[in-house]
Amino acid sequence: MPKVKRQRIAHTEEWGILQQRTLWPEQEQYELIRPIVLFGDTPAERAEQTGAAERTLYRRVDRFDQKGMMSLSAGEQILRPENARSVPVPMRQAIVDLKAEYPAFTPNELSTIGYVQFGRRLSRQTVQRILVEGPPPSRTTCRCPPYLEIADPA
Repeated sequence: MPKVKRQRIAHTEEWGILQQRTLWPEQEQYELIRPIVLFGDTPAERAEQTGAAERTLYRRVDRFDQKGMMSLSAGEQILRPENARSVPVPMRQAIVDLKAEYPAFTPNELSTIGYVQFGRRLSRQTVQRILVEGPPPSRTTCRCPPYLEIADPA
């Protein structure tokens, strides 16, 4: 791949120009906190220059001090602990498996079974989304034979 020659421009500390020149979200986040981290500017001063919330700058600088450049990456949000909106993987798998085992289950029935089994109630929309986006079923056949094939139902 051929190298691209970069156009030289004058150095600036003006936030509007810096913001336009950044190529990646991580660059923009770093440029936002760089004067605080490198030169000891206060977050209040930087907030006034950039229009960012002062409290946000305090948090980002603290996170940068703890984790370094990793705190700027988009992957940092992926590594956060499960929040209230995420459905645990075992629960997702159970819903998908139940639907594969007995296709006549409705989303409301699957939600009720999930509540009994895991103690967490899901909306029917969440169950439908899990069925569309969820993992593949781990089993595709019924665990027990149909009622008519049982020799002695008693």
